[in-house]
Amino acid sequence: MKSLEKILNLIEQGDPIPILADESLTENFNFLLQHDLIEILDARIILTQKGKIARDKGFGKMMEELKEQQELSVFSPSVQKKESRILNFCFGICVSFLFLFLAFSLTDCSITF
Repeated sequence: MKSLEKILNLIEQGDPIPILADESLTENFNFLLQHDLIEILDARIILTQKGKIARDKGFGKMMEELKEQQELSVFSPSVQKKESRILNFCFGICVSFLFLFLAFSLTDCSITF
């Protein structure tokens, strides 16, 4: 969390150059930007209202909650429904090939080249 404290101090200053220049801070910066906790206005970085609430609540706790929500969204019903359609499609193809194989094996056909 040391990099998080450092990035918060740099955000308070508002200058994006030190944040973007330090590779160790870019992951946290991108996370904060992705979840609308910060925004860039007129070449300055500021905390959004959501970011101010997170600062008061504790950024570490808020980041953990957001990561959990992001992980849970992977298992959302819409994602599961999409994956089940793909699974059904693959199952249908496998069954079709099985019937095709059975049809060829049960018929008495010979191929002459």
